[in-house]
Formats: sequence, structure tokens, C-alpha cells
Amino acid sequence: MVKMFDKAPQCLSKTSCFNNEPPLEETSILTSGFAFPKWMRGITFVVGFLILAIGMAKLFSMKIKGLMLMFPYVLVGIVCLSMGGINNSMSISSEGVIYARTVWGKKRQEVLPWETVQSVAILRKKNLFYARFFKEDGKGWQIPFRSDQWEIFQCIVNKYRPDLTIEDKTKV
Repeated sequence: MVKMFDKAPQCLSKTSCFNNEPPLEETSILTSGFAFPKWMRGITFVVGFLILAIGMAKLFSMKIKGLMLMFPYVLVGIVCLSMGGINNSMSISSEGVIYARTVWGKKRQEVLPWETVQSVAILRKKNLFYARFFKEDGKGWQIPFRSDQWEIFQCIVNKYRPDLTIEDKTKV
């Protein structure tokens, strides 16, 4: 069953939004709440370094069995080290839908401009909703948001693309 939402909340005024928050112009970026936490990246980096150090110690053990056991340690250590330096974030702003990926300080950012977004579909699960932004060719990006960000999401989409309809594709 496909439902259409009639209107967005009246939160586009310059004086007030909803829930006593600042106006939408001041909070025009909505970031997905599912980034890899810094503390977890730090722990992953430390664990990767320790596992890699154990693997390198086996390299210098001068035993054949130590050399054979070195490869799994080195492989897992390198994977953990690389995971410690990766950060992904997805957001929507005045430019459009933004996907930013940082790998050890090198930032790459892709933007899906509002002009190329053809439709928006919503899928709700528990306390989340997934926004799917479709391009002309039917492909697009999916961003998870918390349910409490729903009104802000509607405001931003309706501000920058008032002609878009937001379809709820949640099965009832």
C-alpha cells in the first residue's frame, strides 16, 4: 500500500520552527545519525595495531610455524587499521543530498543536487525511517534517519523541492 503525505508541517517561517527550535534557514543541514563513532574508530585502530604487531613478531620468530601464522594476524591487523581511518556521513542540505567519505584525512564528497532528484520514497522501520532519493534513471541514494527527525526532513525537502511528493512505502 502506498500512501502520500498531504503537506509538510508549517515550519518554513523565519521566526519559528517547531519544538522551539531555530528557524529552518539556520538548521538547513540534516545529518544521518549513523556515523561510525570516534571512540569505536579509536578502539579499532588500537586493536588493529596490536594484532599487526603480534603478526610482525611472528615474522621475526625464526620458526616456520610462526611464519605460517603471521599472515592471518597481518591481514586482520591491516583491515582493523584501515577501518579506524574511515568515516562516512550522509546528509541533506540546500545543495542536495550529500555523501561524504573520509579515509585517513582524504575527503571525498558526492552531491546529488535537488534538480536531479525525481522522487522521494520513505520506508519506516521501528524508530527509523529510510529516505530514498531517486534520480531520472531510477537509481538513487538511501539515507537512514531517526524518527524524531521526520518533521525537519519534511521541512527541508519541501523548502528546496516543493514539487516533490514524499511517498510512504511502508507495508501496513
